[in-house]
Amino acid sequence: MAVQIDYCRRTWPDKLNFLLGDSEHLSSVVPKGTIDYLVDIESSFFYPDKTSFLKEVREVLRDDGTFFYGVLVPSWRLFNLDLTLRKWFDVQSEEDVTCSVLRSLQLDSTTLSTFIDSHYPWCKRFDVMTCRSREVLPEAGMGH
Repeated sequence: MAVQIDYCRRTWPDKLNFLLGDSEHLSSVVPKGTIDYLVDIESSFFYPDKTSFLKEVREVLRDDGTFFYGVLVPSWRLFNLDLTLRKWFDVQSEEDVTCSVLRSLQLDSTTLSTFIDSHYPWCKRFDVMTCRSREVLPEAGMGH
């Protein structure tokens, strides 16, 4: 991870500040209420306690701060995620990018596609060309 942070610091030295820290204890790295923009794209999928992470994001953001969040989540978990996000944030917009992600996998390497198939088998439930579910998914909020 330090390699990526070093790259970002070299590439955007005067425009952005990149920090390396524990996602569930952000306020131990930066003072509360001081972050203008916080970006988390697909990283939180691997965080052990996503609720702690989201609480910490709310703590470190300024009152007028912006949180950009993108996460890989099965459709049956979207309802609970939406409730959680709206508990701590004023959600201004949201977009389902599933189709774009799945289409990009067709253009990517076989290795990545194999990884996705083996670790996220629920992705196979989508027809990438029509972006429609191939089977009925459980209703949101059913505890899956």
